[in-house]
Amino acid sequence: MTYLDLIQEMRDLGFPCAYHHFTTSPEPPYTVVLYAYSSDVQADNQNYAEVGNYQLELYHNIKHPPSEQLIENKLKELRLPYRKIEMFIESEQLYQVIYQIRLIGGFDMSNKVRFGLEQVHVAFKGVAQTQSIEVTKPPSTDGEVRITVTATTLLAADSPHYVVVPLASETHTTTAKVASAIVNALNNDEVISAVFRARRVGTAVYLATKVVQDNDATLAITFTDTGNTGAEMGGSAVVASGTVGWGTPVAIPGVVNFSATPEGGESTFYADNIKYYVRQSNNGYTGELEMALFPDEIIAQMLGWEIDANGMLVENAEGVAKEFALMGQIQGDAKNRRFVYYRCTASRPAQSSATTTESIAPTTETLSLTILPLEVDGKKIVKGVIELSETNEVAYNGFFNAVLLPGGGE
Repeated sequence: MTYLDLIQEMRDLGFPCAYHHFTTSPEPPYTVVLYAYSSDVQADNQNYAEVGNYQLELYHNIKHPPSEQLIENKLKELRLPYRKIEMFIESEQLYQVIYQIRLIGGFDMSNKVRFGLEQVHVAFKGVAQTQSIEVTKPPSTDGEVRITVTATTLLAADSPHYVVVPLASETHTTTAKVASAIVNALNNDEVISAVFRARRVGTAVYLATKVVQDNDATLAITFTDTGNTGAEMGGSAVVASGTVGWGTPVAIPGVVNFSATPEGGESTFYADNIKYYVRQSNNGYTGELEMALFPDEIIAQMLGWEIDANGMLVENAEGVAKEFALMGQIQGDAKNRRFVYYRCTASRPAQSSATTTESIAPTTETLSLTILPLEVDGKKIVKGVIELSETNEVAYNGFFNAVLLPGGGE
C-alpha cells in the first residue's frame, strides 16, 4: 500500500483527505496524510526495501469517537497496525488525533522482505474417505473416456457427475500416463475439485475427500469408454485405510509470533583424509506459537483435554493429543505468501499471571510445537509455501478452505 492508497481509503470513508495540508481547509472532520521518516531495509549497499513511517491525522471541532472508530476499523481491515496520539490545538480550536502507521513496500511491491504474520489457521488431522479405480490398459486409438463420480451426500444435486478425459494413443502410451490424465481432469473440474482431491498411485486413481469425513456410502467411481479408445479400467474400490486428511481449517485470531527451528543432523563419511560425503537429515522443526489467547475448543483438541457440560476446560492427564496442520500468511509484497506445516503436535503451555500495576502489560499464551515429516505418496513432506501467480489463483484463494497437498496431476 502507498500513501496515495491510504488517502483514497479515507476519502472512501467520507473524510476529505490530502497529503500534508489543504490549500483551503474544509469543514471538519477532515484528514491528512504526511510522511514522517524512513525505516528502509538496507541491503546490497542501498535502500533495498522501502519502509515509510507516516501519520494519518484526523481533525474535528469536537471529541468524536464515531469518526475515530470508523478510521480505526478501516486500519484494522487494511492490516495496518497503528499507535494513537491525541491533543487539542488551542489556536485552531480543533481536536487532533494522530495515527502513526508504517507502510512497507511503497510503489515497489516486488519480492524483497517478509514482515507480518496473519490468518493463522489449524486443521486437525484424520482420515479422509477415499475411493480408487485402476487403469488396466492404455488406449489403442484416439478418443474420449468418461469418469463418473457418484456421491449422493457429498455432491448432493451434482451427483452423479462425470468428467470427459481426451486420450491419445501416441501420448498416453502407458497405464500410468492414462491415470495421470484422469487425475488432471478430475482436479481441474470445478464440481469435483470443490469436494475431492485426486492423485495417482502407480496406475491407480485415488479420489479422497478434501476435508476429513466418512459419511457417504454411495461414493463410487465408474469408467466408460465413450470414444472406443480401447482403454480399460477396473472397478471402483474402497481404500479401507483411507488416506491422510484434515478437517476444515479453523481461523485463530490474535497471532503474536511464530518461530520454527530446523531439527536434524549431519552425517559425515571420511575418506582420503577429507570429508568424502556429507548428508543432512531433515527431522522437521521445533517451534513456538504465541497467541493473544487460544480458544478453549482449539486447546482441547490439540492437547486431548475436555470441555465439560458447564463449559469448563478440563486438563486430562490421559488425554490423547491430536496432530494438526498449521497454516498462515506472511506479508511482504503484493503476493503475500501462505504456508502450511502438515504434521504438528503441541505441548502444554506454561501459565503465568501477575497482578495489575500502574502499567498494564497483556499476557499472551505460547505453545511449544513439534513439527514432523509426513509421508505422502512415498515422499516425506514437512511444509508447503505458495504465493499468488497467474496460474494458481484458484489454489491460492482457496488455501484456507482445505489443507493443500503438493502435486496435482501426478
